[in-house]
Amino acid sequence: MKTLQIEDWIKSENPQLGQSKPLMIIASDQNRYFLKQQHIRDNGNWIEEDAVFFQEYLVSAIANFLGILTPETAIIEVDKQTLKQIPELQFTCQLSEGYYFATKMISNSDENLTRYARILLSQVKAELPYAAKSWNQLMSKIVNKEDIPKIIGLDFFALNTDRFKNPGNLLIRNDPSGRYLIAIDFGHCFGGPFWGGPSRNVDYSPKLNTLHCNDINFGSENAINLLAHQLVIAYNVCQDNRRVKLGFVFDSLISQLDFRTANPFSAVVDVLESMTEHQILTFLKSIPNFWVVTAGIQQREYKDFLLRQRFIIRPIIDVLADSSLFPNVNGKEELRWSKEYHTNIQ
Repeated sequence: MKTLQIEDWIKSENPQLGQSKPLMIIASDQNRYFLKQQHIRDNGNWIEEDAVFFQEYLVSAIANFLGILTPETAIIEVDKQTLKQIPELQFTCQLSEGYYFATKMISNSDENLTRYARILLSQVKAELPYAAKSWNQLMSKIVNKEDIPKIIGLDFFALNTDRFKNPGNLLIRNDPSGRYLIAIDFGHCFGGPFWGGPSRNVDYSPKLNTLHCNDINFGSENAINLLAHQLVIAYNVCQDNRRVKLGFVFDSLISQLDFRTANPFSAVVDVLESMTEHQILTFLKSIPNFWVVTAGIQQREYKDFLLRQRFIIRPIIDVLADSSLFPNVNGKEELRWSKEYHTNIQ
């Protein structure tokens, strides 16, 4: 990942979606980027979401490994000279010296299409007339529909509970060959944006509780199935416990998949289950040290979680099938998996 500096801040084009309110900047390569922040204002107080950059980098690397389209990323260095030249970055945006995670902006025409898609999704959520039809027409022109099960699989792999109910976490890119779906925003994966918590005193026990949620007996089918069901419930947006619903974004994505001839999740699950410890360590070791809070412990805990989580995705997909969330599928027995399920975790 390249390291750039800030040439200018485009205040008028700051996006309003997303809790972190990223800044639109022109970087030293003369391209526009969305600069992410870890220091955000919440209920009148400034708090440090100290795992956001770590998780953005890690999950973006896994997404690239899976072949999912994501924006180009960069490290933005903010130094004393930058803060002196653009003082609003320090006094208005609360930026300090350091290194920030950024994603490259897609073109203006793509941004307009993405904005239209988000409006449609909000209208679908509000059950406005004809909104669903307009959205389906838009999605029918998506070229990379094979990325949809990859995105969903990745979101369960990294415990990203936000995308399925948030229209702001998908972009649409226009190409001569068609429209492409792009996944963004991974900073709130793994149960939230904190490693040590919002206070200055590092207490990473809440994060460890999340990362240890899959520390189960993988020799027990009952334990695996129970965990899969519990993780699906964590994504549930339904007010009652009688049914499972993961959000209008999830429903709209799933509606684009064809389960009649094959299981569209089979390929991504095969890749995740085949992922090696060496590959996961490669992702973790490539994260810049200045985004690591507790060196050694932090990387080890994420590694162990992901090694275990590889073998939870297939049971999760089975739970979704049993919950009638897939079109033309009446239970997990109708799913076709290309490989037999087994784990090498004892």
